[in-house]
Amino acid sequence: MQIEFTTFSLRQFSPNYAGTKLPITIDNEYGHIYYQNLLNDENVLKEWKDSYQTFCKYIIIENDNTSIKSGTIKLNWFTKLFIKSGYSSRTEKELEVLSRWVKLPFWYKKPKAEYLVFVVYSREQLIKELKSDDVLGLSDDCEWGIVAILGTSQPNPDPMPPITIMRNALGVEEGGNGAKLDHSLYNESVEFWKNNILIK
Repeated sequence: MQIEFTTFSLRQFSPNYAGTKLPITIDNEYGHIYYQNLLNDENVLKEWKDSYQTFCKYIIIENDNTSIKSGTIKLNWFTKLFIKSGYSSRTEKELEVLSRWVKLPFWYKKPKAEYLVFVVYSREQLIKELKSDDVLGLSDDCEWGIVAILGTSQPNPDPMPPITIMRNALGVEEGGNGAKLDHSLYNESVEFWKNNILIK
């Protein structure tokens, strides 16, 4: 079962990414190649979990790299001092949406990610979401494509931001996956993001 990084997920190797940032190189190897090999190694301990959609799975491994920090942090009196907001889009083809994050001072000790949660989509779903001039960018043997990586404190994914759930409900044309809006999932997301925020 071949697992590969999608072009979309490679943005998480950028130092300016808001959320879990991955190192560009690890042990003299490109970061995405290192983790791709790790996930495809049958001897590496990893857990597969189902998501709310059959085309999406979570692959969870323990994080032994101290440079990879949690992608989110609890909101408190201190972290609220560093909240920033702005309009941005994930790709050039998507509409910009308002988001918020914290830009913590260099001396602040950011929490290490205890686990890495790789969000993967089936090959069929990735093909479905391709725009007319897009290229899949995966090998013929690839069955699952990585679309996001979450650094977490627990062996579970953090809830999707509310805007992601809304975008998914808008369908493939607007950058979503076509999943119908689930009110309970949305409310769970709101509760989490009321009290947590992305780290940039």
